[in-house]
Amino acid sequence: QIVNHTGLYGAAFEADIWIFYDYSSLFQYERTNSHEERSFRKAMNNMHLMYAHECTLTFRIETLTPEHVWETMMADEEAVVRVYDAGSKTLKEKPLKLLEANRTPYLQRGWCMAEIEWSSLRGVNAQHQHIDRPKDPKSETQKSDHLNGRVPMIPENFRQQMEQAKFTHRSDAEAVIYLQQKIFREKVIECQHLVLEGLPAQEILALAHALPHYENLKSLTVTRFQCGE
Repeated sequence: QIVNHTGLYGAAFEADIWIFYDYSSLFQYERTNSHEERSFRKAMNNMHLMYAHECTLTFRIETLTPEHVWETMMADEEAVVRVYDAGSKTLKEKPLKLLEANRTPYLQRGWCMAEIEWSSLRGVNAQHQHIDRPKDPKSETQKSDHLNGRVPMIPENFRQQMEQAKFTHRSDAEAVIYLQQKIFREKVIECQHLVLEGLPAQEILALAHALPHYENLKSLTVTRFQCGE
């Protein structure tokens, strides 16, 4: 999905496409020297730049590994995945059933929720795209299925959401809340021209809450939106 989506931009602009894929683009556990640790901490302290910068785009994939694929691998004795083994301090192939599953939905994961908010702070919300949104031709909400644009959530509401969010390390929660508040204020105060599209009804409500914070806003353009049923 990422290859297909970024390929469209490569073909359109005939330019190199640089991809930041957070998990594989950062040193992960276990970091074995001071350089790796220093690099990781610098990245964590400035992670929002990749998601909120006006010259980048965010492509969001929310779906987890499909259940039938997961169940097939769990039942297959020969199906293995490469993971870090703390005992040997190397990557090892292990059967999936020996590992601890994390099936927490994307929209309930604390860091993922933060990245969504950072990505929604750009002046043009089309630079934040949900690229694996399912299309059901029989859906009763088919008319609004294409409305998946986002607007930034005010810090007070974000803090409430974080109370229910899932973290691998719960201690990350306060850092995430602090960063979202800091970045929200920086971006909305700087924003003079806001262009929004594809907003479902709940995002129109979020926009009403956020607009008073755009102190220097000169123009607002909203296209393709839903205000009610």
